Amino acid sequence: MKTIVQKYGGSSVATDDKLRHVADRLLALHRAGHGVVAVVSAMGDTTNNLLDLAQGLNDNPPGRELDLLLSSGERISSSLLAMAIRAQGVPAVALTGSQAGIHTSAIHLNARIKDVDAERVRKELAAGRVVVVAGFQGIAPTGEITTLGRGGSDTTAVALAAALGADSCDICSDVDGIYSADPRMVDGALRLPSLHYDEMEAMARHGAKVLDLRAVAYAKKHGVTIHARSSSHENKGTLVHGERRKQSQVVGVASLTKLIKLELAHADSTLAREAMELCGADNVYFDTTSKGGRDILISTLNMPEHDHVCKALMDQFRARLTLVHDVGSVSIVGSGVGRSDESASSLRSTLKEQLHAMQSMFSTADTRTCVVDEHAVPAAVRALHRRFVEHQSKMAAA
Repeated sequence: MKTIVQKYGGSSVATDDKLRHVADRLLALHRAGHGVVAVVSAMGDTTNNLLDLAQGLNDNPPGRELDLLLSSGERISSSLLAMAIRAQGVPAVALTGSQAGIHTSAIHLNARIKDVDAERVRKELAAGRVVVVAGFQGIAPTGEITTLGRGGSDTTAVALAAALGADSCDICSDVDGIYSADPRMVDGALRLPSLHYDEMEAMARHGAKVLDLRAVAYAKKHGVTIHARSSSHENKGTLVHGERRKQSQVVGVASLTKLIKLELAHADSTLAREAMELCGADNVYFDTTSKGGRDILISTLNMPEHDHVCKALMDQFRARLTLVHDVGSVSIVGSGVGRSDESASSLRSTLKEQLHAMQSMFSTADTRTCVVDEHAVPAAVRALHRRFVEHQSKMAAA
């Protein structure tokens, strides 16, 4: 018997009709003889609505109580989905994160999965039940309920797939895979049939929203192949796995807005290390460069989530630090792209020709990223997509 784990996001379970549709998809897999585990997010805007309620009563609600509150959204959707399945005469059971054996760190609102004891899930599958797990949550060593942060249901699904040795881990959403750019921004965006873990991590880190960054990292660590696909119809989607491309190529363009750039004057290695420690967050990037005779550490932080980081930096460095607001970033992504001098030259010339707006550039092994004025981000994404992805595709077809 194959075991299939499928995760459904909030928009996919937002209404009664959508819950019934998901139930039908799971029932089809069950009737085909598969063991089926569904991981669900909260319905629609439930999490945001609960957070608004909490902040309406308390400007700074305590993390423990927030975790208890926010985790209820996934419990509601998992219970309702299990009821919809049972209404069709098929046994199903809804489990909370803790009942499913999701053990986490003790950090409220942003816990990390430490271990998964999937014995309860295995027993339910062996009994012939469809198992519906509330995503985004787990239990700390202290016995407290924890949540995993935005996108945490993706990580729940990947962690369960790893623990169960599942044959498939499908992340189902309202888009039919990973695209070479945001289709809402770029008409010529291409669905990518496959990506290496590192490419998908880079896409997620630099702005692509289809898969959560931590879920991809967990999949890479445990060798879980992710199938990103549509929740509304059957399609090929995108496979994210460990097979690398034979040659370096740009696979996509990602972007972030609402950023702030930090310029730290005279940043020797000690000061740079101190700044990096203060900025220890997922969406923080660094480059040490030279500008006007000064050494500068450039970092971009997603705002307003990192207001506290900026305050800490200002307290630490004061006059040395300059904050530049209203910036965004655009990144080309692909295995080995950051090591290619040609990609850097082409990126720089493309943005200079199109926008005259590039502030700085930095790289990792699989990315080249430019900081630009925020209003220029959409045009920059389209220009880079034409230059690197569409041109590359035409050359390959010729």
